Amino acid sequence: MARRKMTLEEQLRGVRAALKSRRTPPQLKAGLERRKKSLEETLGKSSENRTRKRSFLDEEKDALKSTFADLTSDTARTPLAASRFKKFTNKIGPVASSILQKIIETVLTEAAKKSIGL
Repeated sequence: MARRKMTLEEQLRGVRAALKSRRTPPQLKAGLERRKKSLEETLGKSSENRTRKRSFLDEEKDALKSTFADLTSDTARTPLAASRFKKFTNKIGPVASSILQKIIETVLTEAAKKSIGL
């Protein structure tokens, strides 16, 4: 039977339990303390990254909403909105971008279609 990998949280829980135990030999406690510190740092960094990614996605959503508004009206911001739309479609992948382009193609202004290349 294959052993499953322990998550970082499970590893940290085990290290903390070992440090609290009276049965843990004193010569192991220094190594356990180092492992505890590295696990806590790793978990802290990963939660910070998740928070950054979430806020970045929220910012992207807001920018994309304003981009749609600018693409559907003929203003000075239309070329900038077309550039933002291109960058966004490159990020989401070929299948999703082609679907999104087909959906939005009906409401785009002619200037936006030229800028995007539709």
